Amino acid sequence: MSVADYEAFQTAKAAMERAESKIAREPNANARFNNSQLTGSDIPDTAFTHLGANQYRADVVLPSGRQSFRIDSLRFRVTISPDNAGETYVFLVDASDRVQLKASYFKEYLLNYLDSEPKVAVEAASAAKAEEEALETITLASGKTVSLSEDDAYALEIAREHSQLLQDIVREGKGTPSFSNLSISGDQIENTAFEHLGQDQYRVEVTVRAGRQNIKVNRSSFRIDIPDADEGERYLFFVDASRPSRLQLTYYKKSILDYL
Repeated sequence: MSVADYEAFQTAKAAMERAESKIAREPNANARFNNSQLTGSDIPDTAFTHLGANQYRADVVLPSGRQSFRIDSLRFRVTISPDNAGETYVFLVDASDRVQLKASYFKEYLLNYLDSEPKVAVEAASAAKAEEEALETITLASGKTVSLSEDDAYALEIAREHSQLLQDIVREGKGTPSFSNLSISGDQIENTAFEHLGQDQYRVEVTVRAGRQNIKVNRSSFRIDIPDADEGERYLFFVDASRPSRLQLTYYKKSILDYL
């Protein structure tokens, strides 16, 4: 087994153990999401199976390349190497906290090693870590092409999609806000009030620190991941409050708007 697969095996093992532990503690828990799906840029919509205790699983064959995925309000991006094209991947979702979904993914074949300790091939792992970050060539709306990091290319993809949504909202009028005062806070973020944009959409601009961190929007909790390169950047956070009991969060750095 390669070093990369062994690291993925550790992820698979931990995710399966967490799911099985929760299912054992709550064997009769009802499913909160009966129609949850895994959607992606290069796959058909795939329904999740409820394993019990709000643990869900979906198996899907993935092609190679960089791909975007969405599970309800949770969005993430993965890169599948050409060597792994056509492999079946397992996506596990922990929805025990319905506001903050947690997802793991790994190759299905790794589950064959759960009851044993796989052997790891000797590789120059340090050389792989020293590899320079790959850049993506992106074509802008103006027709100009730019080279962006993987993180920035993904942020631009989200910003493009979100900007179109906000334009539609402006045309529909503001409407009556569900919250008179909505604010963002966290260990690394100053408590700041949101601006109501209309149609229960809110925006705030704050300076961020790099790293994984927990933030709060009023009583709702979210986990965010700020790349190291974005230390001290100004970020835009948008909240969709059309369902007040289940807020949805979108965020990206403000400077990415220069590429729209």
